Parts: sequence; structure tokens; C-alpha cells
Amino acid sequence: MDIRCRKGKCVHNNNQTCMYKNLQIGNATECKDFNPDPDKYVEDYTKTMLEKPPKIAPFKNIHKYDLHCDATNCIFNKDNKCLSNGITIQSLEKGTECLNFFEK
Repeated sequence: MDIRCRKGKCVHNNNQTCMYKNLQIGNATECKDFNPDPDKYVEDYTKTMLEKPPKIAPFKNIHKYDLHCDATNCIFNKDNKCLSNGITIQSLEKGTECLNFFEK
């Protein structure tokens, strides 16, 4: 399980990895747990993520995480739980979005 996040100023973000264990994705595929930290300074990796990827995150056991998903038409949603092997949260100007959404 790999939970990548490009929202670098979130309190749950540690080196582009989400450390929150009860992550919730809303019906419109937005991350509901984004919590900005006004004092956190991070380098913007979004433009160079493929050229210089961040450190590989340690393996996380999916059974130790509660990845709740309300996007009912996503192929990874099973009874409102995300069963994807990894997800990436995209940083947007006005919010966040799960990039692993695939419509059924």
C-alpha cells in the first residue's frame, strides 16, 4: 500500500507520503482529510515528480488503514473501502483529488 500525496502543506504529509490512517475520499473523489499547516514549508515536487521522484515510502499493510471511499462508481471501491494497492492525491489550486479513480 502506497499513499502518495502532492498536497505538501498538509499536516498528514511526510515527504510526499500520507501518514493518516483513516483517509476518506469523497463522492467527487476529493480528499476529505486535507488539513493545511500554515507553518509548514515544503518544496513543490509536482512539476518534477517524474524526473526526480521522492523517496520510496515504506510498505503499508492495507488492513491497518481505513481508506474510506464514497466514489461509488470507482472500480476500487468495495463497500465504501478503497482496495487499490496505492493511491495518489493530486494537489489542485482549490482542493485535492484522488488520481486512482477509475469509473466502473
